This record gives sequence, C-alpha cells and structure tokens, in this order.
Amino acid sequence: AFLALRDTLDGIRGRVRIIGCPAEERGNGKVLLMKRGVFEDVDAALMYHPGDRDEIDPLMLAMVNLDVELLGKAAHAAAEPYDGVNALDGLMLGWNAMSALRLLVRSDSRIHGIITDGGKAPNIIPDRAAARLMVRSPDNTYLADLRRRVLACFEGAAVATGAELRPMWSDVCEVVSTNRPLAEAFAENVRSLGRTMQPRRPSDTHGSTDMGNVTTVIPGIHPFLSITEGPVPGHSIAFTEAARTPRALETMHLAAKALAMTALEVLTEPALLKRAREAQGNERRAALP
Repeated sequence: AFLALRDTLDGIRGRVRIIGCPAEERGNGKVLLMKRGVFEDVDAALMYHPGDRDEIDPLMLAMVNLDVELLGKAAHAAAEPYDGVNALDGLMLGWNAMSALRLLVRSDSRIHGIITDGGKAPNIIPDRAAARLMVRSPDNTYLADLRRRVLACFEGAAVATGAELRPMWSDVCEVVSTNRPLAEAFAENVRSLGRTMQPRRPSDTHGSTDMGNVTTVIPGIHPFLSITEGPVPGHSIAFTEAARTPRALETMHLAAKALAMTALEVLTEPALLKRAREAQGNERRAALP
C-alpha cells in the first residue's frame, strides 16, 4: 500500500508514512510510539488484519496484562517441608480462585493466561512461581473492576500461604474505535475489488490491539479480511497453515490496494477527512462519563 501511494503522490499535497509497530499486544508498541510523538501530526491511521471473515468493524477488546510473581522459601520437600513457604501453592490457590471468578464474569469479557514458572525440581518446595495473565473487556469501567477482582484472587492466596506477591500491570490496550466514514470508504474500495465487507456479528469478540489506543485520538480503522475458506480459529496451527496459501497472498494484495485507495481518498477528498474528524469528535464525546 505504501509503495503504491509513493508512486502516485506527484502533485498531491500530503504525506504518507508506513509505521512499524512491534509488540502490539504484549508490549503495546504503539502506545510507546504515541508517547514519543510519532502519531502527533497524523490525520488517519489505516491497517488491516488477516482473519477468517471479511469484517469491517471487528470488536477488539480493551486488555491489560498482569504478570504475577509469588515468592516463598525453598526447603527439602521430603526432609523439612515445614521449613518452606510454597510459592507454587500460592499461585495455584490464586489461579483456582481466578477460574472460579470466570463463572461470574460478563460474557463479553475474558480472563486467561499461562503459568510461566512452577518451581525447579519436585523435591524442592518452590520458592518462586509466576504466571502471565490477560484481562479483557469492551468496557473500560468493567475492565477496571475486573483488574481489582483478579488481583484480589492472588492477594488472598498470598496471605493464605505466606508467600510474597509481586504483581506488575502493563499499559492498557484500548477498545478499537472504528471510524465510520473511513470504514465506509475502505469497504467501498474492497467492493470495487470484488469482495464484500460484513459488519460485526453481535456475539463476536476478537483479540486486543494497541491500534485501539491510536483510534482513541486519531480517526482509524482495523478491518479483518479472510485468508481462509471458512471459519478457522485464530492463533491455531490451521490458521498458520492458511497464512501461507495462495488465498492469503491474494488477500494481502487486495488489502494493500484497498488501503492505498482509501489513503488516496483521504489525501484528495477534503470532505472525507472532514467527516472522519467529525465522527472522531462524536465518538470521543460519547465516551465521556
């Protein structure tokens, strides 16, 4: 998309940037770029994501990472277990409390993670245990409450086992706010290339992305275009295989064309940019408490 625009901008006022954004979910790379002013003079941010459906406004959840570390005291598990403090027991108690909490969580929100450290040897009381968690919701107020409740699970477990709890939260990935005028322009360009974008389905949720943080301050879009022949779970082996098929390459070419066409319209049609800015202002006002 960038290369196509570069070759067509002669005589057109404006500038197009391609911004590499590493660590979109785990590291919130765009948040760091925003803090350093990379997006300050940007009028519109356009990207696409491969998926298993052509979807113009996917629900990308707000998300925060939680790294949980519990510290205990090592001891011989057979000879002197009573001299130890079992950090793994503390982690598992907190994990089980978190699993019980899931039953009480709204159906549009998620809590999930992995254990990254469960001890060093079976004959040693673990003096360290750790987990990496993700907490997600389309509602920032509810996300804040979930953060409190998830942390309480591990705080209670630390008290119960005598372990020391060291939690670390990441920055928040915000909900993607799809800019309607830009989305309509992109959808029309995709249609002209032979495919039809669909609206989100009420029951669907997707992952999270720091593109959400960008769209809180800049008009932007984050559509999905299918690289599969039917439904395929994301982050699966089947989706990985789909990513190297001719259909995936065809979709990438189509997405690049549609992005370039949409960006060109932003640069050459002041009315589109005006509508996008107005929609952005309306979204921000609607989000105010």
